[in-house]
Amino acid sequence: MKKAIATLLILTTLICSLAGCTNIKNVNPDGSISVDKYKIEAIQDPYSQITMFKDSQNYYYMIPLGTIRNVPLDTPNSHFYSGDETSLSITISEVSSDTITNMLTKAEEKCTSQSFSSAVTGSIGKNEATYASLELGYSNSKTSSVTRTEGIEKCRSYSSQHSETITVPMSGKKPGYYRYVLMGDIESYVAVIYNLENKTYTHTTYSVIISQGFVLDYSETLEFDDSNQQKIQFTFDENKIKNMIPTLEIGTKVDVSGLPAPLTYDSGYKEKKVDASHSYYYDTLDLYSLKSYFHPSYIFTFNIRVLMKEENAGFQEIYLTNGKDGKDSRVGGNGSIEYGGSGSAYETKGWTEISVTVRGDQCAETMYLEYGAHGDSSDDWYRYQAQVTITVTASEN
Repeated sequence: MKKAIATLLILTTLICSLAGCTNIKNVNPDGSISVDKYKIEAIQDPYSQITMFKDSQNYYYMIPLGTIRNVPLDTPNSHFYSGDETSLSITISEVSSDTITNMLTKAEEKCTSQSFSSAVTGSIGKNEATYASLELGYSNSKTSSVTRTEGIEKCRSYSSQHSETITVPMSGKKPGYYRYVLMGDIESYVAVIYNLENKTYTHTTYSVIISQGFVLDYSETLEFDDSNQQKIQFTFDENKIKNMIPTLEIGTKVDVSGLPAPLTYDSGYKEKKVDASHSYYYDTLDLYSLKSYFHPSYIFTFNIRVLMKEENAGFQEIYLTNGKDGKDSRVGGNGSIEYGGSGSAYETKGWTEISVTVRGDQCAETMYLEYGAHGDSSDDWYRYQAQVTITVTASEN
């Protein structure tokens, strides 16, 4: 019991560290802890607090809408309490980046409403190069803040660090469903992009998680309340920004002295078989530390060494990918390697080297080496070890 109480006290400390969630210290009469989810704090004059920057193609305007407090960032499983038990075991699990991203998008849609004039021709997707430029510019101009991508990863890491099963004393609590839910406070923006060539505007939403913590959530039924009747209303007026010319440049003047040191990867020695039946993703490259350079102004060079041998004569395939979607994810590589030359199988182990060069905006936080094979008959081969050196340089364009 002492261990259970100590664990609960530790978790309470974590919970109460969530900025903006001051009321989570208050315990309801039924013994549960609750917060006002999706609590909005709108900025009264957003045009007075614009962050702006530019590159060779666009002007970028980050218009702050306000802060949204106590945003649920996952939908964890609940645990039923009948009223008879003296304690309840509640599991806290790691929340994936995809889940956090989806919940962040839900909060944007739920709590903000934007309208635009005919001068705005459309919106941009979060996978477009323009969005990568937007994030890089935000990172450069808001040095004390995390970006959207960094906030999501930080939140995921936080949930991973605190994944455990908590024994919660239930004396005084009424029957129902309980769960620990990851919540965060977010800053929400509308980003407006002005294209210098076309003289048109596009837009997108941009929200950043500024704090996170776990909150004990209660529901008498399985319908946990996440209702919100308020929205931050925003109407874009191009006349408010047409005379605002950004001076901060991104992607045009690269500080070469600030380029990162080469990043290395070594899989270690382990035999892995490759055949022509499908693709194999044996090696995962973590590029999170380099994500600030995911921009066309930077060039990534991947020097790849693979220790291999053939079991059957054929062609070996090694590709660099930014996903696991086959051809659609490949950004470079060699699909016609003849290890040991043509002819019979070369069964002596040796290193094969290839180099792949891509733009920064073609990279992702997680990259893969995709292995395959093809030929006239059996084309099996073995990959024993992979070594990758990743170098970032400034684009000459």
